[in-house]
Amino acid sequence: MSNNKEVLQSVPPRDLAKGLQDLDLVHDSLPVERTLGVQWCAESDTFQFQVVLSERPMTRRGLLSTISSVYDPLGLLSPFVLIGKQILQELCRDKSNWDDEIPERMRARWERWLRELCLLACLKVPRCYKPKTFGHVVTAELHNFSDASQVGYGQCSYLRLINDRNEIHCTLVMSKSRVAPIKMITIPRLELTAALVSAKVNALLQKELEFEVLKQVFWTDSQIVLSYINNSARRFHVFVANRVQQIHDLTSESEWRYIDTKTNPADYASRGIYAEGLINCKEWWNGPEFLWSPVEDNYGLIENISILPTDDAEVKASSLSTKSSEVDNLEERLRYFSDLNRAKRSLALCLRYKNILRSKAKKSKSPTNDDETTIQY
Repeated sequence: MSNNKEVLQSVPPRDLAKGLQDLDLVHDSLPVERTLGVQWCAESDTFQFQVVLSERPMTRRGLLSTISSVYDPLGLLSPFVLIGKQILQELCRDKSNWDDEIPERMRARWERWLRELCLLACLKVPRCYKPKTFGHVVTAELHNFSDASQVGYGQCSYLRLINDRNEIHCTLVMSKSRVAPIKMITIPRLELTAALVSAKVNALLQKELEFEVLKQVFWTDSQIVLSYINNSARRFHVFVANRVQQIHDLTSESEWRYIDTKTNPADYASRGIYAEGLINCKEWWNGPEFLWSPVEDNYGLIENISILPTDDAEVKASSLSTKSSEVDNLEERLRYFSDLNRAKRSLALCLRYKNILRSKAKKSKSPTNDDETTIQY
């Protein structure tokens, strides 16, 4: 199968797809190839979506079945699918049974989502990232945007191409949207999680896209996240520290930029948008306007973004001090440990070290390694 009739005419008829063997390649239009819910119109070389709705009950089980029927591996429809997932999560939060009817307060939202699901048939996404008349690509850049809200978090990646005539083309490559966890966490933590998802998606696209040099740029509208990424002197709590470390493993600090919330296309991936608005949303499919104009290398990088407030809740209090302080209360000392096993192990090491010092003071033999001090309780 091919979108080029000259290529199809050069292929032996027995090797053509079944839908092409009886087709007049000169006069007839090329058919539409189907892969689960994604359709490829070979004539226009575009991807299309056709979701066939079957009668499913308005229950938690029915909602899950309907949402799962939308096959979108690249996440092109992720802002719209996110709304359906939010309704399903609300049912989970209310601990509704699988076969209970959804409450009346959710019925209107779900019925609207179902109606707009049929509008996806009007959507046509060009398969090729580069227009036919674009010419030779001189520069290729991958711009990754991330965002989070109280209801979800997500990211979207855009391929920005510049040809030898200094013409620019930008298009959506991939996106991911996820609902926020039922257990409430802070917005900065969600923003940091979205930034990590953006870094992982970028790593995947770097392997899949066939470019010798593909510059990567990351965008977030959270200055706190940029402060986390650009600070190496402060120690963070485990949640933030683990994610910052993964981001450092996948990206460089100089590749992160700040973008205003109003121009961040990942805002759709974190809050959701209905199908009618998504189909006509130029910013979602082609990226923000500034990617279409020549820009400098700094892309509006904020100066001194690495400054982090000392009273930030995620900054771990330092246990080191230039002044010696004594804590007579054993309970206060034990509060430094996260669990009892760590406290026992540290106390055992302290007692063993005390025995070593005592033996040296008496100029006697040091305890052997087999002589281990244990703590009983």
